[in-house]
Amino acid sequence: MKCLFYKNYGLKVVLLGIVMLMMLGSTAMATPITRLSTFDGWDVLAEDSHSDAYGGSKFEADFLFYKLDGEELSLGLQTRFDVEDGKIYWNEKKYYAGDLALSFDGDTSGSGGSGYEYAVDFGLHTHDYYGYDHVSFIQSGGNDTGTDPQGLYGGVTWRNDLLHPESAPFAMDDSSGKITDALVSNETNTGDDENPLWHNGYKTYYRKIVLNLANVSGVSSADDVDVHWTMSCGNDEIDGHIIGGNPVPEPTTIALLGIGLAGFGGGYLRRRRRQKKSA
Repeated sequence: MKCLFYKNYGLKVVLLGIVMLMMLGSTAMATPITRLSTFDGWDVLAEDSHSDAYGGSKFEADFLFYKLDGEELSLGLQTRFDVEDGKIYWNEKKYYAGDLALSFDGDTSGSGGSGYEYAVDFGLHTHDYYGYDHVSFIQSGGNDTGTDPQGLYGGVTWRNDLLHPESAPFAMDDSSGKITDALVSNETNTGDDENPLWHNGYKTYYRKIVLNLANVSGVSSADDVDVHWTMSCGNDEIDGHIIGGNPVPEPTTIALLGIGLAGFGGGYLRRRRRQKKSA
């Protein structure tokens, strides 16, 4: 009887541990914001922590999305930073949206984001954090205008006058030039009565771009793609990686641990049944 009690007690401990981990996992994976319906049917390329931005929710970069249709690569950014107008005014200071940094060679190493050789410019005015310079590739009268024509640019070097330099790269400093017909579409909130969108209690914005990779020399849909975005302070950033057109799966540690314990519990039950049969 005593032996049976200990065996049953051990089983209860295992099952209780599984239940607690499942509850803990569901709590850890719960988020205060979900994807916008405009990204239904898209794959999640990256989901950033929804409460880690310096300065609060206005600076949260929430999601990167992607779709691949032949040689057309669609990328989506969902954020609570205003990427429709490209700037916000907070605490008596203006903050600006950066450019979308891209790499297609699988290597983003290098200081200041130098591993990102391409940039998607949304066509928005961009300014550095410290207020010294506008940030753009196009020069006018020896001064940065702060605005480039929207498009995909190659041979990019970066301007990273950020409060948090670890969030680099930020915006184009120079480029070999705009790649003709590479940017097929550049969509954002339309500015109607429903926008900016109130989503899960937050003002939420998005950018959706479509790139025709067939028009980018030396690049195809079979290449790795690295994506990065931040704003002029670097209060938050988001990064995504695609391997050969497929997103990298990122199972959580808690989920994996729960699966392992579930397998252990199942093995324990099978051993108990075999012991009963042999008895």
